[in-house]
Order: sequence, then C-alpha cells, then structure tokens
Amino acid sequence: MHLRYGLLADSVAPGAQGKKNIIGTFQAIHAGKYPCVHPSLSLLIRIEGDASETGPHEIELVFVDADYKAIAKPMKAEFRLDEKSRPAPGVPVSAEVVMNIQNLPLAKAGPYEFVLRVDGRHLGGIPLYAVEAKQPGG
Repeated sequence: MHLRYGLLADSVAPGAQGKKNIIGTFQAIHAGKYPCVHPSLSLLIRIEGDASETGPHEIELVFVDADYKAIAKPMKAEFRLDEKSRPAPGVPVSAEVVMNIQNLPLAKAGPYEFVLRVDGRHLGGIPLYAVEAKQPGG
C-alpha cells in the first residue's frame, strides 16, 4: 500500500460518477500575523494497494511542525480498498479519502506537514507552508 497523492484545497465535494469537485488547491497559507488559526481546509488523499490489501483500513493523520512535534490532536478516518475500485486489469485498487479540517493552529510561519499512517504504518506526508503575508506599504 502507498500514498499516491495528498492534495490541500479549500473544499472537496462529491461529484458525478464518483468524481471529486475540488475548489482552491494550495500548498501555503498566508497570514498577517502568527500565531493564527486557519478556519477550514480539505485534504484529499489517494491510497493505492494490491489485491492482497483489499478490505477495511484506518488512516491516522498527525499535523506536525518543522521539528515533527505534533501540534494538533491526531485525526482518524476509515476507508476500504475494494476490487470494484480497479477500473481495468493491472491497475491498482485504490481509495480516495477526504478529511475536512477545522481550526488548524499555526504557531509561526514555516514548514508543517500532515503525517499519514495507515494501520499504524507510515505512508508519507503532505507538506503545508505557513507564510507571513506582506503588509501593504511595507
């Protein structure tokens, strides 16, 4: 099993025929001052595996700072890898999971990461950068 991608967006909603409607992708949050709280974002995660990994699984997402210190309570979700997700022979089974995150604390400008574990196994990370917005006239 592996992380195919993780995408940060303002929102991700279900679309027609299993597609996702993604609005406002980004990799950085700009704030005039820190600390701050980002009110809302969505994280779209695609996980792929092989036939031996079909069945239920648990994601744990931990938001960490540059020192890999957890700065928010871990978020958990369940998903299922299913043979029905395979569109053609030879294509991996997959699942897309949307995690909606509210009130994300950002202590200071700098790099952060959403660390992804599935069934306790580290699969990767999705970076997020907090940037100090330039003040007008400054």
